[in-house]
Amino acid sequence: MSTAARLEGAPCSIVVDDLSGSHVAIEGTEAEHVRKALRVKPGEHVSATDGNGMRATLEIASFHKHVIEARVVSKRQEPRPTRRLWLATAADGPRFDWLVEKSVELGAFGLLALEPASGRKPRAERWERVARAALGQSLGSWGLRIESTPGARAAVLAGEPGGAAWASVQVADPDGESGEGARAGVVTEGAHLLLAGPPEGFTPQDRAYLLSLAGAGRIRLGDRRLRSETAAVALLVWAALQASSAHKGSDS
Repeated sequence: MSTAARLEGAPCSIVVDDLSGSHVAIEGTEAEHVRKALRVKPGEHVSATDGNGMRATLEIASFHKHVIEARVVSKRQEPRPTRRLWLATAADGPRFDWLVEKSVELGAFGLLALEPASGRKPRAERWERVARAALGQSLGSWGLRIESTPGARAAVLAGEPGGAAWASVQVADPDGESGEGARAGVVTEGAHLLLAGPPEGFTPQDRAYLLSLAGAGRIRLGDRRLRSETAAVALLVWAALQASSAHKGSDS
């Protein structure tokens, strides 16, 4: 198989922390992936990203016991998305791992874990590993930003982590809208907060705050009761479709 054909049909990309130089040392799980899954040989190419918008084509130079040496053939910086979707919810154990993976695949920019009342610490390191693997599999360029927050009200008031206030807040609500009127807020540029209740539901204080929040969208996702992670993914898909539709409309 030619290099061009391999790149066009690449099953996934690898994630390398630093693509700034002309050579790269591939280590750890990424090196194992190149060896055992991709089965790339010296002289062949692989696709790589640093999770911060940089994409590169790497030529494998040599294999060592724990490191694979590669040369950067070409690279390009993709711009930071002007419309960024942040999902906020909670789920138990492996269900949140699944949500992290699907958030990456569906193009979320960030995920806020609503901290449980029990005080259990977020499994941040595991979620980062899951997100990293999903980024390579889905051929994305911007890795999922994962943060935690004490609750829905705190998430709204804090704004985008490291950024400005939310451009819109959208809440999964069985009493909300499901038609055209629900889409107005999420089509604008900026960071959008998508809130789905945790398994036990929003606290009374958070729910009262969200109901009183001027301009917040309340999105009805269907007639059936959904698990928190299902509602979160459905809300993310809805928001991504609205944003995509608006983008196509502006280009026509």
